[in-house]
Amino acid sequence: ADYSIFHLRPPKGRSETALQQIMAMVVLDKNIVSVHRNYLGKALFQRSVPNDPAFSYQWPLSDMRWIPARNLYSTKQVHPAYITILGSGTQPVRRNNELGAYITQYNAMGTTVTREPVHGSNPEGDIDSSITGCLTDNGEMMAGAGCFTPGVPCYLTNVQITDNGDASYSVIENALVWCINNQTLRGGPGPCNLSYGVEFGDPPIWSVTDIQTLAGTLLGQGDILVMAAGDDKGTYTTYPTGNVVVVQGTDKARTLANYLTHVQGDPAAAPGGVQPSVVRRHLKFLYYGSSFSAPFWCAGIAMLISINPSLTSAQASQILINTGSPVRDSSWSAVIPAFDRAIAAALN
Repeated sequence: ADYSIFHLRPPKGRSETALQQIMAMVVLDKNIVSVHRNYLGKALFQRSVPNDPAFSYQWPLSDMRWIPARNLYSTKQVHPAYITILGSGTQPVRRNNELGAYITQYNAMGTTVTREPVHGSNPEGDIDSSITGCLTDNGEMMAGAGCFTPGVPCYLTNVQITDNGDASYSVIENALVWCINNQTLRGGPGPCNLSYGVEFGDPPIWSVTDIQTLAGTLLGQGDILVMAAGDDKGTYTTYPTGNVVVVQGTDKARTLANYLTHVQGDPAAAPGGVQPSVVRRHLKFLYYGSSFSAPFWCAGIAMLISINPSLTSAQASQILINTGSPVRDSSWSAVIPAFDRAIAAALN
């Protein structure tokens, strides 16, 4: 025969070793002409990886104490988690029906906000959704903070504000107004994730007066706006206290990543360094930024509310601050969510 099929079944958490073994065979045996790489994607999806905390690359999950939080979360969730994501939309694969049926999408780029089919046109939207909702089979995956509990799902409302990664103030404001006026469609009070911050020396979006005003209205009705600090490598000495939660990005050393925006006095931080994702079923390490830190924090808020529905979004965010693990930079007061401690606090 002209081909053979190698089927490796590595021990749990050893996908990287399996990859190394196969690649070593390719080097040593000249009779192996090529290797079809879908084996990696298939092996990952069979175990819902990389949302599996045992997967060796999931440092964001261990940093946020997700492993000890899993049992607490899965046994105490009494209410669906509702999350609104302002971004580029998402394109889930529904093979295992993991959240695919629980996503609705609207388009805010026109004169009116309209319902549209669930689809994605930019990987960042898929990744934001993956982090917040734990989509485990959407082709663009990262570690998720919002656990998918059978019978008590996480509902995602995507509001599309861009199809290329860039969004104007007017479109963002249009989407926020829609969020204010359509809380019922979004499932009730909860966090709204906007993974935009500051880039290339522009004023931080979270400092714009109109954004702060709209965020204040959201806050007044039990919602909360969670935003990325930005990726311009700058340092801002004035923290935007008040209506917006601004999330900074950390690296594997649990320090604020030096290639992301720092905001002095900002208490919120989450993993934002280069993180694993699966792009078209191949493992990649291409994505980083505070755009991926904000969804972790947003998901934490929704998680706590799903455990204790009497919490407001602001109270849930404050619990994440009060129970978080300090970053390792002594000059910064930011904390990374510690989900097990936050769950314990939400239950008391």
